[in-house]
Amino acid sequence: MGYNIHNVFRGLGPRGAGAHWILMEKRDLDLINKYISVDDELRAFVEEHRHFEELLENYTDRAYLTPEEEAEEKQLKKLKLQGRDRIERILAKYRRKEAN
Repeated sequence: MGYNIHNVFRGLGPRGAGAHWILMEKRDLDLINKYISVDDELRAFVEEHRHFEELLENYTDRAYLTPEEEAEEKQLKKLKLQGRDRIERILAKYRRKEAN
């Protein structure tokens, strides 16, 4: 299956749930594109991250959240950040590999 990271992380924009990916360096996006089809762990974390983005989009445009929804949103953000950290660790491995 061919992946394009820009298709996996859609909805990038200043108000979108995935806006922080805009700050990701192009070389990191290129690394994800290069290795996502051969690294099952990377692919799983990227897909999980996108899933959390989609779930968080349900809260983005709402004017009011119930306390339960606020707690769920907070938990989703935490899980998404943990996944982003795991993606970063994998990318660091590939950066070292390509530097040698």
